[in-house]
Order: sequence, then C-alpha cells, then structure tokens
Amino acid sequence: LREIAKLRGETIHLGLTPGRNQLVALTEDTALSSRMIEGQYPDVTRIIPAQDATRVDLNDPGELRRAAEVVRVLMANEQGTPMHLRIDGPNVTVSTAKSETGEAEVNVTGYGHSGPPVTTAVNVGYLLELLPTLPQQFTLGVNGSASPVVFS
Repeated sequence: LREIAKLRGETIHLGLTPGRNQLVALTEDTALSSRMIEGQYPDVTRIIPAQDATRVDLNDPGELRRAAEVVRVLMANEQGTPMHLRIDGPNVTVSTAKSETGEAEVNVTGYGHSGPPVTTAVNVGYLLELLPTLPQQFTLGVNGSASPVVFS
C-alpha cells in the first residue's frame, strides 16, 4: 500500500484477484502488482504479550518522535547501534551511544505509569514509522529488556 501511494497519475485503478491473492494497481503509465505469500505465519498471540509488567501512558506521539529523531541523527543510520527506551515511572528516556560521535539522551514525560523500571532496545526506523499512526494518547508497555515493546 505504501508503494501504491507513491504512484503518480490522476487515476489509480485497483483490482483484486481473490483466487490468486493478488492486488493490482494501474495508472496511465504504471502497473504495480502485489501478491500474498503462502505459508505459515507466526502465531501473534504467542509473540505479543497479553499484559505488560511495565506501562507508561503518553500524551503526544510527536514528542516521542522528536526524541527518536535526535537519537537517529546521532546514529547516522548506522546498522547495529541500538536505541534504548528506559521507562522509570512516568518518564521515558530515549538514548543511544556511539564511540565515534558520542551519546544522546532525550526525556519524555508521561502522565501515568505502573510497574518497575525497565530498559529495552528498539529499532529506531520501525519506531519512527509507527509513531505517526498512533492516537494522541497511547500506552507503551514492556515485560522486560528482551521482550517486545507494545504500543496501544
């Protein structure tokens, strides 16, 4: 769908072929085809935790996005440099450190929280893609440093 949004042209015609699990988008000079890949998909109920040991309620995804952008600039899109989220009470600290360029730390304050302090690593690219889709008020939850971060 992201690629369809990039198509230029006054009219985009969409077609579905349910028997082949295929979507086709056509403009005057472009044809784009996408097909669902057959296979066993992971059981998301086993991957995504039903409850979070630590939660923080935040008011503005834009504030967290700005903090992540500061960290991303320091990371200079370098692969393998983690971005850390530390939840301690209603405070979320977004940070990273690189020996070549130094370290960055930006604090975001929430309005509610539960659970013990926890630090986890996240992919800054995925986070920056997610944040514009969140509502004005949202919750960030995590069970531990090696568990998935859940936004709701």
